Amino acid sequence: MAAHVPGQYISVKVFLPEMNLYQARQYSISSTPAQEYYRISVKAEKGIDLDTNGLISNHFHDIIKEGDIVDITAPAGDFKLPEDLAAPIVLISGGVGLTPMISMLQNLVEQKFSYPITWLHGCRNRSVHAFKDQLDQIVTTNESVEQHVFYDAPTELDKQAGILEGFLDINKIESLPQYPGLSIMFVVQLHLYVSNIRI
Repeated sequence: MAAHVPGQYISVKVFLPEMNLYQARQYSISSTPAQEYYRISVKAEKGIDLDTNGLISNHFHDIIKEGDIVDITAPAGDFKLPEDLAAPIVLISGGVGLTPMISMLQNLVEQKFSYPITWLHGCRNRSVHAFKDQLDQIVTTNESVEQHVFYDAPTELDKQAGILEGFLDINKIESLPQYPGLSIMFVVQLHLYVSNIRI
């Protein structure tokens, strides 16, 4: 199996009976190289008026089972952290745009990255907050990792847990660290507004 660099993606080709043709889509790898497999994290789409992307996503959830064989490519893509990174880093994501970031974050932790890591994420609410439990565990067990999360509609329980309300806005984060030479990587899901990102 070809090794991947956190942040890269693979292409997956599946046959869609509804369209009677093969379709390929690209998915970020959300596992780390140390795990020796490719994990992709595909969101199920709801609604009756699904486009091709929604059909493919649901095909994975409804049709593809453990042990099935699918066609994939080798990892590709240039969205990745510098190999010689030696500075604090801020990872910023919105919605499902966090999938390459979770690979980056987990890999940094596994490699015992010696600089502070700040994770900023925005999504609609807890029900669509992917990897929430995994991220909470990473933050709890690693003093060098700090996270700030924004929900469009947080509950009172969310607010008590430190979830911020509204669009991701760094001006609302009182404890956001300022480091010289800070490296910032970000992926934003379409239609999610991230405001006031300054380096």
